[in-house]
Formats: sequence, structure tokens, C-alpha cells
Amino acid sequence: MHLQYDEDLVEGAVFLCAQGARGGVAPLQTLRFSNARDRLYDIADPDARNDAFFQLHLQWFREWGLEDLLKRVLAEFPLVSAALKTLSFRKARSRNEEGAELFVHAETGRNGVVALRIERLARDADLTPFLRHELTHLSDMVDPRFGYSKRVPGRIPTQQQLVRDRYRLLWDITIEARLAARHKDAAAP
Repeated sequence: MHLQYDEDLVEGAVFLCAQGARGGVAPLQTLRFSNARDRLYDIADPDARNDAFFQLHLQWFREWGLEDLLKRVLAEFPLVSAALKTLSFRKARSRNEEGAELFVHAETGRNGVVALRIERLARDADLTPFLRHELTHLSDMVDPRFGYSKRVPGRIPTQQQLVRDRYRLLWDITIEARLAARHKDAAAP
């Protein structure tokens, strides 16, 4: 499975670290990052400059262990890694936008997207339970034993929305129960 990162997510996460919002970042590392970033403003071509900024931010995203954290949680879900061709992490602009989605296409196969707010990356204690929950959704969706289907019963859209909302609530409750049983230190929201 290939991992992809949204430019906005990577940049926001790196700035979070550089500003000291995430612990464990040494001041000398922040200074090195700032100096390297300042040098990129000398690149005249806007496309080349934008690419250079993304590469720098991705380097520090990895340097500060953010990619390792995502990979560590993802390793708990081997079914997701085996079933998806690509998993993308992107920045969510609001709490309502957060979550995981599965996209299935005849030509590109199964691909997943996890949208999360930058603030979640400030503390592992905030990020890890969220990722576990959303990756459990993806795991359920790709597990044939779970029997996931996008079809929703109901004749009219309002009925379908009501069924979808209730099903989502029940699904979330079962996920939290499974996670609480597996991770005794996890507190269900």
C-alpha cells in the first residue's frame, strides 16, 4: 500500500512542531528548519518553489516522527494495508469534515482517505484513538466478513438519511467497544 500526504496537512503539522505545540522538538531543530525554509524563498519559479516547500515540509514531517506515528497505528490494521492500493491523509478544515472514506474504482482499485484536523497532531493521546477509530471503519469496509454495503434501505432520501445516521451511530458504538476491549488504556469518547 502506498501512503500519500496532503500538502496542507504536512505543512500544518510541521508548523505545529516548529511552534512548539508538539513536545519533543529541540530548539536547534526548529532553527535548522526555519533557516532551510527561509532559503526556499530565493527560488524564482513559483511551481519549483512550491514543490521545494512541500519536500522540505515532508522531510521535517518525517524527521519529527509524525509519519512514524501514522505508520505505527496503521500497522495495527493489516487488513487495511493489504486491501488498499493507496491511503491518503489530508487536512480536514472542521470537525465535521474529519473521518475515513473508502473509494472503489474498477481501474484504480480500493483507495482510502483519512481527513484529520491539524490540532490532533499536537498530542499522540488525541491522534491515536481517532486514527484507530477511523482505521477500524476502513478495516470493516474492506473485510468481507463485515458485509459492508453502500446501499441504504428506504424509499425517499429523508428515510435513507435517517437510516444512515442511525447505522453510523451503532457502528461507532461497536467500534469503540472493540477498541476498548483491545486497548485497555483507551477511553471511549
